[in-house]
Amino acid sequence: MSQLFGNLVSNALKYTRPGIRPEIDITAQTAGESEIRLHALDLKAAYIKIEVRDNGIGFSQEYAHQIFHIFQRLHSNEEYSGTGIGLAMCRKILQNHQGEISVSSQEGAGTAFSVILPLVHKKNGGL
Repeated sequence: MSQLFGNLVSNALKYTRPGIRPEIDITAQTAGESEIRLHALDLKAAYIKIEVRDNGIGFSQEYAHQIFHIFQRLHSNEEYSGTGIGLAMCRKILQNHQGEISVSSQEGAGTAFSVILPLVHKKNGGL
C-alpha cells in the first residue's frame, strides 16, 4: 500500500503547473453502491474509497484508460522524467487486493485518482 500511495502522491508533485504551489488533498469515505457496481466489485462486501486529488497540469480525460498500461506515458521524458511503470503498478497492487483505481482529470485543472479497497481483504483465506 505504501508503494501505491507513494506513486500517487509522487505523481501529484511531479506534474505541477509552473508557478502554482502544488496542493494535494487525500480523502476517504465509504464507497457507494453505484461505485461498487461501476467497477464490477462484490456487492456483498464493504469498500472504502480513497481519493488523491491535485491541482496539477491534468490531462484530457480521453487518455484516462491509457495511463494505467505499462510504459504508456502522456509526456516525453524531456518534459517529465519517469518510466511509465508507476500507475500500471498501482493498478496491479489494487487488483491483488480486490480493489480498483480510476482517474478523473482535466487539462490545466488537476487530477483525481479514486482508489476503492475492500474493508476486509479475503486473499488466501483471510487477512
